[in-house]
Amino acid sequence: TAMRADLLLHNYANAELVLRKWGEKHEKIVMARATAPNGFVISEYRAEEKAVDPFRLAHTVMQNNTEIAFIEVDLDFSVLDRDFKGIYRRMMIGSLVFVVLMGMALWYTQRVVALNPLEREMALREEAEKRLKDSHDMLGQRVEERTEELKRSEHSYRTLAVNLPGIVYRISLKDKKSVQFFNETVRTMTGYSLDILSPEEGFVHYWKRVPKSDRQRVRKHVKESIESDQPYEVEYRFTHADNGTRYFLERGRPVFENGNPSHIDGVVLDITASRFSEQESKRLYSTLDTLVNNIPIGIILLDSDNRIALMNPIGENYLQHLSDARKGDPLTLLANKPLSDLLITPPHITRHEIISTGTDGRTVVYDAAARNISGDRGGGGGMVVMIRDVTEERELQQWAQTHEKLAAVGQLASGIAHDFSNVLTCVVGFSEMLLAEQGRSTEEMRQLKAIHESGMRGTDLIGQILDFSRTSVDDRRPIDLEEAVRGFIKFLDRILSDDIIVTVESTGGDYTVNADVTKLQQVLANLAVNARDAMPEGGRLNFQLSLLVTGSLSAPGEAPPFRICLTGTGYASRSRTPARAYPKT
Repeated sequence: TAMRADLLLHNYANAELVLRKWGEKHEKIVMARATAPNGFVISEYRAEEKAVDPFRLAHTVMQNNTEIAFIEVDLDFSVLDRDFKGIYRRMMIGSLVFVVLMGMALWYTQRVVALNPLEREMALREEAEKRLKDSHDMLGQRVEERTEELKRSEHSYRTLAVNLPGIVYRISLKDKKSVQFFNETVRTMTGYSLDILSPEEGFVHYWKRVPKSDRQRVRKHVKESIESDQPYEVEYRFTHADNGTRYFLERGRPVFENGNPSHIDGVVLDITASRFSEQESKRLYSTLDTLVNNIPIGIILLDSDNRIALMNPIGENYLQHLSDARKGDPLTLLANKPLSDLLITPPHITRHEIISTGTDGRTVVYDAAARNISGDRGGGGGMVVMIRDVTEERELQQWAQTHEKLAAVGQLASGIAHDFSNVLTCVVGFSEMLLAEQGRSTEEMRQLKAIHESGMRGTDLIGQILDFSRTSVDDRRPIDLEEAVRGFIKFLDRILSDDIIVTVESTGGDYTVNADVTKLQQVLANLAVNARDAMPEGGRLNFQLSLLVTGSLSAPGEAPPFRICLTGTGYASRSRTPARAYPKT
């Protein structure tokens, strides 16, 4: 173009050549014109028009088989051909554009189809990464929270382990046993510092303070615990630093790693106080059990359903006579007396009397009482029944009453005897004065001697009454037992009824004994009075004296023992006679 412009500047005649060459080169150019600046047309080019065969179109118009007209048209398509070529080029360009556009659309469609899973995967990955990041952040926060909680828990557990009233320990089982942890309580419980109970030597030092007899038992429990993977509990003694014995209770459990025992965690408690308390409780229980089993009172413990829960041997023996109930059976009656009646305690009645007949036919009197007991520590309560055999006590009371009557009679007799003694003193005194006077006739002297002898016999009788009734100290002296008994018979003849004959028999010999005459007379009088009561219709009462010839009853140089046997007739063979004839003294 620059060259053509240079040609035009030197010679306008070259314009036609330039336009023609330009037009031939570019088929699209139909017409080109070169114009001078002043508007003068220098040259003009027109493209050569190609000849196109004319196109003839003919058509005959017919109606009812009759030709009406003939139309003939000659068409020149040169311009149309040019237009058609232009349209063809445009169609080609359009087709190309369409193919390109369709290809791009198809490519985009295929790209979307191909990349959609990938995009979804990328979206899911991005969402997963976001969630992972959120989870990571949340996990990090929770890790921090859990770390703080673990720190607090560790502090709490460490504080707990330090402040527990026992030794908290961890002992390693790998290779050589060593202490991995001891809390501060080991100092107060053992008396040794943590320096002595070091991790290397602590276990050995601690173990040496356990007696050998207890070590085997501890080893056995620990071995069984490791074999069964179960906790163990064992008691043993421990020698404190002050050489005192302590009682420890150890609870521990083995911990395994990869199937092998790694270490033992446990706690040791000082149970010395409770052990001593338990021993004291056992001692007190044994003392109480001995007391209850040997106390002369039958004790029966009933539960809330009035079933016999416990009873001592005496209570069991009494219950055999009073009821058919046995241990575990309900108890409702005692000798046909409702048990509820025993709980009734009027103001002046604190115990209840139950009369029963023994297996030997003897009347037995029981003193029974019952008290409700409240349940302790949620128990249902119950009742305790106390039974006491008061047969002997009742007999002693009767004997005491009889003795009191005899004492009253003795006091009365003593008073009367003193009065008679005063009277007889005058009689005896005046009779002796009259006997001392001279000039009495023989008859008068005989009468005075009779008066004097009667007065003396009365004086002796009053002396016997006073000896029987007075209370004196033990005044033993050698006396002739046979003479004393025969002299006392004269006194009995006056206090016993006329239908009772009293006799004395002896085997002969020396009956000298060292005895208190007053007390001997009191014993004989008691026997005689009781025998009299046993024979209300009269009979014979015989005192028989005899020597005991067994040398084992007397020491060398001492007098042999004697026996006074009292026998009688009448109703002495009745069952109640022995109780009346021989009361408990």
